[in-house]
Amino acid sequence: MPAPTVASLTTGLNEKVAAADLIDDPPVIGGRPVTAAAAFADEQPALLRSPAVPFD
Repeated sequence: MPAPTVASLTTGLNEKVAAADLIDDPPVIGGRPVTAAAAFADEQPALLRSPAVPFD
């Protein structure tokens, strides 16, 4: 798979990934009873927040 062409990795790539996420959210994956979006919404509260100090 070729690398995506974007003007900036920080904004252009993030925008492409966000757009792809919206396309991928509706389907049910592998016969699971919920959509990808619903599964993420259930899991999101358990995810760690980004650090207050940026990591290099």
